[in-house]
Amino acid sequence: MKKLIALLSAALMIAALLTPALAAGKAKDITSTAKVATVVEMYEGKLEIIRSDAQFIAAPSYTNKSSEAGWSAPGTGTRTFNISGADKWTQYFKDGFMDSLKNGIAAFHYDCIWSNITGPMKYSVSIPETGEYEIVVVGAAQIKPENVDKDAQDRGFCLSFDGGEKSQVNVSDTLAIFRDYTYDYSVSSAKGASVLKTSKGQNSQVYQMSYIYNLKFQLGKGTHTLEFWHLEYSGNETLGGNSTRMNLAGFYVQKVPEVKTTAATTKAAAATAAATKAAAASSAKTADVSVVIAAVLVTSAAAVVTIRRRKK
Repeated sequence: MKKLIALLSAALMIAALLTPALAAGKAKDITSTAKVATVVEMYEGKLEIIRSDAQFIAAPSYTNKSSEAGWSAPGTGTRTFNISGADKWTQYFKDGFMDSLKNGIAAFHYDCIWSNITGPMKYSVSIPETGEYEIVVVGAAQIKPENVDKDAQDRGFCLSFDGGEKSQVNVSDTLAIFRDYTYDYSVSSAKGASVLKTSKGQNSQVYQMSYIYNLKFQLGKGTHTLEFWHLEYSGNETLGGNSTRMNLAGFYVQKVPEVKTTAATTKAAAATAAATKAAAASSAKTADVSVVIAAVLVTSAAAVVTIRRRKK
């Protein structure tokens, strides 16, 4: 009994030591579910990334206090773009970044910040009702040619709510990563000559502001704190340097639409369930037959051994 108590005490001590390490471990990687679209891709394809119910939060509207430990005000700057060849574009959603669209030229401006702290930039978010919400991050980051395809120089960020678990996104091999601060270019260039291949994807030669979306979180009704951790690519590491930090323009927060159930979808779901059940039953029968065959083989083997023993 004393040995058992000693073992339990040791186990509890180890658990206590491991708990802080686990809490400070790497963030949950949601890169595989994240999607990226540049402003050119969004307007060219008329992608419905931003919905009518979206709440916009500007990057400079952070709620961090100067009295916070380790605080240093972020860098700020306005990125102004003139994209030619936009003759077929329409301002199909309420985009606060578009200044004008005329004579085939789309003019945009993005008021950006780039963080100077290792902790998160904090933002207040009002959630009207409990449910699943999508966060769209608007931003871009530079990478120099000599750092391309180097894991230690990966570009990304983490998101969290109310001090909870961090979710990381790696955007290193997407068009959200650019090589040069080129603000004026054509649609055809952005889609063609300016697209540079990497070993795992692609980057942009010119500065293309991007919308990183399909980042989903369950949130309750009320006010929450959205936390943005700049350039965290492994969940617990932060890179510094002016040429590496993400130029953050802001966020869109929008409720994920509920899938409406119709007679057709219900019928399809029932058919799928029936097929799954049938497959499971078939697998079970196959397993039963396998067990019987195995039993017969074992019995036969035993019988052979018995016969051989009798012949001796």
